[in-house]
This record gives sequence, structure tokens and C-alpha cells, in this order.
Amino acid sequence: MKKFLVLLSLILFISVHGTGFGDFNIFTDRKIVVDTLENLGGEEDDYLVEILSEQLRLLISEAPFISLTDSERTFLLTLSLKEEYGELFAQTDGSIGYRLKPHVAAGPGETADYPLFVTGRYMIGKEEKPGGTKLLEVQVDVYNSMTDMEREPAVLTGSLSDFIDDPRGFLFPFLSQFLRYTIYRMHLSADPADAFIRVDNRFAGIGSASNIIVTPGLHRVTITHDGYREYRDLVQVSQDGFTKHVSLQPETGLITHHINTTPEGARVFLDESFLGLTPLSITVGPSNRTLTLSKEGYRTESAIIQDLPQQESTLHFNLLQTALEEELKGKAERQLKWAKGLPYVGLGLLVSSIFFGIQETSKQQEADLYGSSDPDRADEAQTASDVYHTLLISSLALAGGVFTVSFVKTVQYFNSYNSISEYGVPIVSAEVAF
Repeated sequence: MKKFLVLLSLILFISVHGTGFGDFNIFTDRKIVVDTLENLGGEEDDYLVEILSEQLRLLISEAPFISLTDSERTFLLTLSLKEEYGELFAQTDGSIGYRLKPHVAAGPGETADYPLFVTGRYMIGKEEKPGGTKLLEVQVDVYNSMTDMEREPAVLTGSLSDFIDDPRGFLFPFLSQFLRYTIYRMHLSADPADAFIRVDNRFAGIGSASNIIVTPGLHRVTITHDGYREYRDLVQVSQDGFTKHVSLQPETGLITHHINTTPEGARVFLDESFLGLTPLSITVGPSNRTLTLSKEGYRTESAIIQDLPQQESTLHFNLLQTALEEELKGKAERQLKWAKGLPYVGLGLLVSSIFFGIQETSKQQEADLYGSSDPDRADEAQTASDVYHTLLISSLALAGGVFTVSFVKTVQYFNSYNSISEYGVPIVSAEVAF
């Protein structure tokens, strides 16, 4: 029965948390190879070989980071100068920090990536009396292939039943020693018992979550359940064993919104929580939470829940292609450029009109002055006056046309941006409150 419970908890743990293994870059990730532990007892205790090893892998993979010593950083900096590591080093920002992501793998492993090798052994003691508790002793060894040094082994001792009930708690002292920086455990529980618990936007458990590994400081706790108000809080963890229980409050005034988009298949988020793809129906209460719609190749749209209809409704969002958005913005900016530049041309034409008007008046006065006393000069002055009059009329007409075009371009500019802003505004196409 105990074997079954351990295996069942292990399968559930892997299915919920996964292993977190991914692509490896020696300058951003720290590889940790966890080999199977050796059973120093009888064959009947071999069932713990893989269970202990897998629990160690899962526990290390949840470490916030792996800290580097100065000698390890020096080793990596020397490695980065080698040609075969140039491409990997180019993927970084050109530096090697003191914190790397844990990249956990099952052993036996090769030394090509210079990992930390985790090995060990265990023994299950005999029952002290019928029905008594068996003692489990585990020793975990760590070898650092970068520095060719062995760390001090971690020796864990406790009852076998404690390990079966809480393997993470049993192995936590090893992790604390292994990481070489302070970590604490959080214990969270919620009512109702099937509420989803997240810590720092990472799934932690359903209803309750124990031995959540965190560093000292502030951490965001989010607990959600359909029909209840979402709980959010920043909690200060300053000691090991931080415990918090949260009772969610029932949501009142729930409203159902049926969300459609053109095109379909947009991702729907309520704040940072993913809800599904459109078309989608959601039930929420009035709040300042943000509804966000995103689709690759289209502009991301958002709306405040409190601004939506306060009754059951169907909302349709037209999504704007990012390429079309850039085209419309470019067109609007060109129209604005014309709208800003043309008034200067119009002002120039008005100044020219004033000059032409002055010259026309002057030549007309000259023509009147000479009159019959000097007909040739009078005719010449009259001709010049007529030319300046024609230029005056033309300049005024052109100025009026330029200002008209500038006004049109201004209107077109605002219309272009209004057409862009019309996308993403929810269209209430149906209300089915009755």
C-alpha cells in the first residue's frame, strides 16, 4: 500500500509540475545530473531507487536559481573564449551572471556540459516493534565537474512514513544545503478546497500546496475559483514554514459575456489568466480587471470589465491586422505632414498677395498721375497695375485653395486615426438579459 501511495503521488506530481527540462545553454543554465540512488538494504526496498531519484530531480528543478561561485564563473568565462562555444555565448548578453537556471537531467550523464553530479545511497531500517515506524536514511553526494570538487554530503534521516506522506519535506534539507542560499517553504490552503493556487504566476496546487520553495522576500499569491472573487496578495516571506489560509468570497452580480472576434481564434486573458480562444463565454463580476484579446499578426485589444454592459450580452471585437495598422498610421502621418506644412505655403501666398496689392495700387496711382501729360508712361504704369492685379487675384485664390486642402488633410488625419481606434471597440450585437 505504501509503495502504491508513493508511486501515485509521484505520477501526480510529474503530471502537474512536469520536469522543466528544455534546451540547454551552458552560459545561462546549470546542468544537474541526478543518478539513481543505491539501495544498501534488501531487494524488497528497491522500489525506492527510482522514486528517490525522481523526487530529487523534481525538487531541484523547482529551485529559483543555481548560484555560481567565482571559480565556476572563471571556468565559464574561459570556456566562452573557445571557438566551439562561441555560438552559445553569443545567445547571452555578453556576460555571465551569478545565477543560472536549473537544468535537471537523469543520470548517468556525461561530463561534456560540466554538470553537478548528484548521487547517493539509502537504507531502510527494520521496524522497532510490530506496527512500528521504519527508519529511512539517505545520503546525497554532489560532485562539481567544473571545479573537480566534491561537496559535503547531505545526510537525511527520518521515518519512511514521513517520506511517503511528504517526500518534498523529507528532502528539503538537502536542497537547502545544495543551493547554498536561503530558501523557505510556503504552505498555502484555500476554501473552497478545489481552488487553484498560484505563486508568482506559477501553478502550486489545488486546494492546498505545501513546501512551495521560495526565496526570502515578497511573493505574489493568486487563488481563483469560478463563482468566487479572485484573491491576490503580495506576501512577505521572512521565515521557513510560512503558512496562510484564504477563504474566497462568493462573487455577486455575476454577468455572462459571449465574446466573438473577427477573425476567430483570439486568445482571451482576464488580467494574466488565460481563459480560452474565441468564440468564448465568460462569467465575471463587475471589477476593474482587464480583458485582453490577442492573436498573432493582429493588434492586441483590451477592455475594462467594469466598462462592459452590466447585463448578459454578446460582444464582437474586430481585430486590426498589425500590417494594416502600420499602413493606416503611415497614411495618417503623411496627411498630418501635409496638414502642418500647407498653412505655411498659404501664409506665404498671403504675404505675396499683400505685396501684389501694394504694387497694384502704386502703379495705378502712377498711371493716374501721368494721365494725358505722358501717355506712354501712363500706359506702362497701367499695364503693370493690371499685371499686379492679376497676380493678386491668383495669389489669393491659391492661398484659399491651400488652406482648404490643409483643412481637408486635417480632417482626413483625424478620420484615419478614428478608423484605427474603431477596431477593438466592442460592438454589443445582442443583449439577452431577459
